[in-house]
Amino acid sequence: MKIYILTTGNKDRMSMMERQLNSLNLKFEFIYSESIDNLKIENLTYGDRQLSFKSRKLSTGQFGAWKAHTSAWSRVVDDLEPAIIIEDNALIHQGIMLDAIRCETIKLGMVSFSETGWRESSTESFIKTHGFFPLYIYGITPYFADMLLSRASKTGYSMQIDTWITKRLLSGISPFCSNTVIGSRMPRKSIVTIAQKDLPKKTKSIKYKIIRMLNKRKYKL
Repeated sequence: MKIYILTTGNKDRMSMMERQLNSLNLKFEFIYSESIDNLKIENLTYGDRQLSFKSRKLSTGQFGAWKAHTSAWSRVVDDLEPAIIIEDNALIHQGIMLDAIRCETIKLGMVSFSETGWRESSTESFIKTHGFFPLYIYGITPYFADMLLSRASKTGYSMQIDTWITKRLLSGISPFCSNTVIGSRMPRKSIVTIAQKDLPKKTKSIKYKIIRMLNKRKYKL
């Protein structure tokens, strides 16, 4: 089962991930994000779609998250094998038992093995329908990766990716969270994120407000 690390190329984060995974004797591969300039240009092409779902466009960092994960999904489809995808701000709490994770990933299609604020009392995996899907550490099969890539071309890049995934009528899937938690995002004070920086201003356009109202009903947002 391949392990892909999504990174912006930050050396400190990359070193941290290398230390964590090397200590577990796990092989992995980095997937690098595109340059800021390229992301800014491509993000502009989705402006109308974004304003049709949200009152402000995605920041460059938020769009970059989309591109990083869709790049990983494309790799999973090409590999024809389930994979573990880890963001470079993940903190791994315990050993990764690949056989168990592979079995759960194949069973559920897409499952997060990271901490989530929305907890279920059951010891079984549960469908994530509220808030955001924790993308710090998750498993995904080629079928689900292909499904998400197809849906992304139609409704994706419209809101933050971790929220979009939980909207079944948008993403086309039901993502799960496992009660086998192997990691989480590092504490906010320990990391620097570009996702929430330079957020565009909200639009006051009546046109987009009407479209958003229609989409809210159509997709039960």
